[in-house]
Amino acid sequence: MKRNNTRGTVYRKTVTRPLPTGAELFTRQGQQFARWKPAKGRTRTAKITTGKDGSPRIVEESRTYIAKYRDGLGYVCEVATGCREEDAARSGLSKLERRAELVKSEVMSSAEASTADHQSISIVVHFGAYLNHVRAKGATALHVTDLERKAKKLFRECDISTLRQLPVETVEGWLTARQSEEMSARTRNAHLQAVRGFCKWCVQTKRLTMNPLTTIAKADEKVDRRRQRRAMTEGELVNLLEVARWRPLAEFGRESVPVEANKSAATGERGKRSNWTKAALTLDGLEAAVDCARKHLAGTERHTNRATGTDDRTASADSRLSVAPTVAPTVAPNVAPNLAHSRKKRSLPALSSVDADESREWHASDKKPTNQSKKPCPQCL
Repeated sequence: MKRNNTRGTVYRKTVTRPLPTGAELFTRQGQQFARWKPAKGRTRTAKITTGKDGSPRIVEESRTYIAKYRDGLGYVCEVATGCREEDAARSGLSKLERRAELVKSEVMSSAEASTADHQSISIVVHFGAYLNHVRAKGATALHVTDLERKAKKLFRECDISTLRQLPVETVEGWLTARQSEEMSARTRNAHLQAVRGFCKWCVQTKRLTMNPLTTIAKADEKVDRRRQRRAMTEGELVNLLEVARWRPLAEFGRESVPVEANKSAATGERGKRSNWTKAALTLDGLEAAVDCARKHLAGTERHTNRATGTDDRTASADSRLSVAPTVAPTVAPNVAPNLAHSRKKRSLPALSSVDADESREWHASDKKPTNQSKKPCPQCL
């Protein structure tokens, strides 16, 4: 931008492009031209000039008009109007000159004039640029998705489509309405923070002159606490240890259930394999899943023994698939009796030192058989 006495005007910029392939050169009134036919459209003609590298280039005008005017600070600016018609471009030029007069007469500040162009642009465009800024800072994909969901929900329910539709009253009214619907204070604060961070970024990028949401106070999360943190009870701790001990084995014993149970029951057909999935593992079904897994693994081992020619049918499945006592000695003294009572109640196999010795020997052997599958470690089941 330079200081001069140029008045406002609109024009099309001239640009040079490489000579199209297959163009025909001819001379008219001492000026060299090129004629070619593009893949789509009619035959075109353009003047020819010499580029910096000495190669011939065609000279063309831009399709849209450029507005050139003097701003309120006295600098000459060039702004793309995006208009293909000269009358429409001059209408946009008059608006720019009117804004420059307001800045010159101190009715509007230069900062307000620079942000005026962003007020009519859709807020979706601005928020998309803000999300790119958040990603560039190293935010995780989960954080970006959550931020986008909360901000767009507030924009949609408040009917906010541009930056000029971000008054304090609209956002405060939305927060009050959500409070009457018993939305927690933490959730309301998360929605407010998502939009407030966006407005702060708009101020930094000169899309807004000030953050309109700084005056809105956050809700008190200590007063409206929905989930109280507490220590686990003795019974809950016993159940947790039981599940942690038996879940690796119980995962193999889950039953297959249809995904669309109602549809299968109505048609009476089993359906495809893709329509079936593993049943959820619950505390009540843990014992049944463990028993089913033991039977499945015992049958798999007998099949392996037949294939390798070994005879190991005399060993009981419980002795080969028992689990070493890795949990009980590490728990508190007042929890261990309840853990033992839970084992007895669930009819789970007793723990033995022989299995622990067998597990140590299994892990100590570094050489694995090459022509037969290795027997699974009973402690790791």
